[in-house]
Amino acid sequence: MRKKRSRKGYFSRIRINLRLIAIILATVVVGFAGLREAGQKYLLDKERAVLEKEASEFEERNKALEKEIVYLQDPMNLETEVRRRLHLKKPWEHVIFFTKSNATSTEEVLEKNGAEGEDASLLSNPQRWLNYFFP
Repeated sequence: MRKKRSRKGYFSRIRINLRLIAIILATVVVGFAGLREAGQKYLLDKERAVLEKEASEFEERNKALEKEIVYLQDPMNLETEVRRRLHLKKPWEHVIFFTKSNATSTEEVLEKNGAEGEDASLLSNPQRWLNYFFP
């Protein structure tokens, strides 16, 4: 004879499986929320590190400016800096500026000093120096 299956046992197994699925689903949801929080914490820590670095750079710049203020309190240093930065002069002084308008390139010098038939860029560096000093 066949045993009759109890409907009660079948539904109790389904309820246990549904509970297990619900627990797994809740664990996954909580896990994703935790991962999202960890990602946000990582981004905040990274931003905080960047801001701390900027703050330390500003503090260093501030200290340098304070030193410059102390340096410029001396009238002699102030006069030196005004002359250097603003190109000012006293009435009896004459200022001469040198420009690089007549400067020639290295290749032109090498061509003039002995690399007539050869391409100057193909010569080795010691050969260039020899041609420069001993044309």
